[in-house]
Amino acid sequence: VLFYVSAAQLASASSNGFKSLIAAAREPTALHGPLPLLSVPETSSVFSVILHAAYNIPCSQHAPTLEDIAFAVAAFDSYGIPVAAALSPASPLYASILAFVPTRPIDVYALAAKYDFIDLAEKASSHLLSFDLKTISDATAEKIGKRYLNRLLSLHMNRVEAVSRPITFLCKNFSNFRHS
Repeated sequence: VLFYVSAAQLASASSNGFKSLIAAAREPTALHGPLPLLSVPETSSVFSVILHAAYNIPCSQHAPTLEDIAFAVAAFDSYGIPVAAALSPASPLYASILAFVPTRPIDVYALAAKYDFIDLAEKASSHLLSFDLKTISDATAEKIGKRYLNRLLSLHMNRVEAVSRPITFLCKNFSNFRHS
């Protein structure tokens, strides 16, 4: 797969010359006809997400998987793309990730936790209220990390407590009513 990109656009989005590829593209050995040809280690679907983030345009028309997005986000640092900017709530990539919340809330929560994006984690956690925490694998728990796993456990404990309070109150009142 070939991607035609603007060196100026990539340079403005990157803090390291897009993994030094911009400088490499200017070397005579990179020239293949009128345009330089460079190889990257990522799959085309992952690299497409990286380029869309660098251009700050939506990638949803290509329907990347959540795994592709996660691999792309993991590669942002190596391409000099600031993760905080690429995943800001106003970014198109943030919207693409949010689209997975209804169907993959625990995976979105894990991705948000890995990069400490509390806003994204909160959006995902609202879909985790009925999630059975016993089904979290060790690998997923490790991805989430102690801090965000604790937040998720607290959310569930607070939910159980909030639900049980009115029931306890009703039971006590009902008991008092019958004994009067």
